[in-house]
Amino acid sequence: MAYQLTPFMILYAFVFALTLSLALYSSLQYARYDRRLSVLAFAVLMFSIACWELTSFILEMVVSHDLKLITQNIMNVIAVPFYNFSLLFFSLSFSENRRWIKWAVVAFAINVAGLGIVLLFNPEFLYESQGLLTRGPVTILGVTFEE
Repeated sequence: MAYQLTPFMILYAFVFALTLSLALYSSLQYARYDRRLSVLAFAVLMFSIACWELTSFILEMVVSHDLKLITQNIMNVIAVPFYNFSLLFFSLSFSENRRWIKWAVVAFAINVAGLGIVLLFNPEFLYESQGLLTRGPVTILGVTFEE
């Protein structure tokens, strides 16, 4: 198995560490002292950003087509809907619109289940963009970059 190191991985690792530490700190604050729903929603939002950054880190790290496809599908099925839900959950809890949170949870569950079923039968459904599977070599100012 081959892996690669890219300059963006340092940024992904830094953002992952920062958001994970904020998620853990706000979770502890929620559990110990402050039982406000907005504090819990902030913890969920930070955890979702940490998940997104972790999958981005792994996506940059792997080089084989199969591992990139699996990582991209995990990102599309879990990380993206989880981030969207957590952002909606944070905004609803911060604005005190708690009655819509249940519907956001239902929409999140339907989204994950639907995307999971579609990608189970057609794994390259969200990996392909207008027939383009991989980016070819690009030359910028005389420097050629492969994929």
